[in-house]
Amino acid sequence: MDGADPALANPINKPVTGASTLDEVVGGEAPPSLEALENTRPNDEHGDDLKPGRSTQLREAAHIYGAQGGLAARAFAINEMLRRHEETLDATYDFRSIVLPIGSGQTLMQPPIVTEAQMAFALNDTGQVAHETECVFEITREAQLTSAPPDWRTYLVRTWGKPH
Repeated sequence: MDGADPALANPINKPVTGASTLDEVVGGEAPPSLEALENTRPNDEHGDDLKPGRSTQLREAAHIYGAQGGLAARAFAINEMLRRHEETLDATYDFRSIVLPIGSGQTLMQPPIVTEAQMAFALNDTGQVAHETECVFEITREAQLTSAPPDWRTYLVRTWGKPH
C-alpha cells in the first residue's frame, strides 16, 4: 500500500494513513417544517375520555416534540449557513499550523488552551483580605495527543434527531 496515495487521506489528516475527516458539512435530512409539526395529530382523537392527568402528560409531550422540532430546524439552518461559507471557514480556520508532530509524525500534540483574565480581583471569605492583579492566565485544557489537527467542523456542525 502506498502511504502517499491521495485516496488514502486528505491534507487535513495526512499523518495517519487511511484516516478521514468530514470534508463537507453534514447533519442529516431536513427536519419537518413548523407547519408539519403543528399538523401532527395523535391516533386517538377522543380527548374527552382521557384518564386524570393524561391531558397534562400529552401537553408536556407536545412541548417536548415542539422543542425537538425547533432544535432540529435551527441546527439545520446553522448547517446550511456553514455550508454556504465552507471555503472561507476552511481558509480562515486552518489549525494545521498549531499542532506539533511528535516522534515520527504519526502522532500530533494539540497545545493547551490558555485563557487570560484582566483586572482580576479576589476577596477572602471573611472580607478582610483582597488580592488584585492586572492579568491572570489559566490553563483551561491540557495539551492533548491526536492523530489529526482539529477542524472547525468538529466544533460548529450540528446534528439532530427526528422529533419523537
